[in-house]
Amino acid sequence: MHRIALLILFCLVSSCSDEPAVGPSPDTEDPQPLQDMRERDLSPSDDGTADSDSRDLPDGDDLLDLDLGVDSQPDAPEDTADDTSTDTPDDQDDAGETGDLIDEEVIDCPSDRPAYVSVHVRDFNLAPLQVNDRLEVTFQITALGTSSHPGWLWADLGNIEVLEGTIKRDGAPFSDYQLVGQRFEASLPSWEEATYTLEGTVQNNWQLVSVRSGLAVGYRDCDVARSRSGALLQVIGGESKTPFCLDMAEFRSVQLAAEIPLQDTSSYRELNGQREDIWADHFIFCPQHLTIVHETEFCLTRRPEQSVTLSGSFTGDSTWEVDDFALVEVLESSQLLADGCTTQTHPGDSNFWCEDTGTNPCPTPDGCQAELTVIDEVRVIQPLAVTSAVGDCPRCFQDGAVAIDPLLPADGHAVDVRITALDMEIQGRLQPALYILSSDPE
Repeated sequence: MHRIALLILFCLVSSCSDEPAVGPSPDTEDPQPLQDMRERDLSPSDDGTADSDSRDLPDGDDLLDLDLGVDSQPDAPEDTADDTSTDTPDDQDDAGETGDLIDEEVIDCPSDRPAYVSVHVRDFNLAPLQVNDRLEVTFQITALGTSSHPGWLWADLGNIEVLEGTIKRDGAPFSDYQLVGQRFEASLPSWEEATYTLEGTVQNNWQLVSVRSGLAVGYRDCDVARSRSGALLQVIGGESKTPFCLDMAEFRSVQLAAEIPLQDTSSYRELNGQREDIWADHFIFCPQHLTIVHETEFCLTRRPEQSVTLSGSFTGDSTWEVDDFALVEVLESSQLLADGCTTQTHPGDSNFWCEDTGTNPCPTPDGCQAELTVIDEVRVIQPLAVTSAVGDCPRCFQDGAVAIDPLLPADGHAVDVRITALDMEIQGRLQPALYILSSDPE
């Protein structure tokens, strides 16, 4: 009997002495909660002790105690019991195969700049954009070099409903693309020059028609630097501006107007109205308010050393015409910071007689130069560039000759820019289109 009692006492003492092995001691950290451990996605072949999981799991003993709820476990093998080392590349591959998450932040984007994309939007009816108008959007890939990495073209579309069966590469239908909502992506078979097109219709007049496009290299999230272009086009009757800001350090070109053919001024006046705050004078018309032919307002940022100019195409190698003025206004919190306009001259000796004023506005051989005046301030808007109203290319400007960056803040912070084509009388026009181009940042 005494031996039995001593044996029972010995077992009780031994059990008490083993108690600390069940949980952590006061000097150690609490084990990972059971709920957290069960949230891990372990495959049937993964026993929780492999190197691929050691960085996220507690020591093998703690894991087994938590999962099985027993008082003790056999010692773990020497090579895994206390292994908290960082995974080797082989281990990381194994982890990927068993479903463990891979940290997306470790993606190493290539620095290659093999190409860029330019955007052009054409209105099939060659008139100011209206709801339900059919559009063609062109993405022109221009090669700068080559890359061993795969590439993608991407585009975010706004206020455009893409028509089925209209997506083409170099004029032929293809299937290697994705269109999800307003996001379009296509893989590039090579870094050579190519043309992608799609067609769609304008959905409403309370948004601008917008296209933002660029290229990715290596991975879909790796943008090619300075590869972006876009388009922001007003829909007749709409007054909205873009809800996003264009960084001209990344955007090479942005189209602001499709071609607007020569058309009676009164039709534009009925649709878009006039600028009642501005007065045009000193030209071969009676002094008057100006009709809005086209207007686009958007947010813009740039690097302080960057130039930003007006152009008739994304190539920047031709001319463009506006009948009669292009007004550029820079605003911040709806307050005007700066403005400027293109204007034109007439050689003089005009026989035009203005009944309203009882004068000939341009009678002298020296000619005259039109002026735009802000009525409330009695202030003449500064000319950004001047051209002739007559000749082989009347009212034409060379691409890149009209700089708007002198109107932008010197520190390059974000501002709103409103660009308006204005007409005095008879007929208005803007052709072949209107873009802003930016130079490469230094």
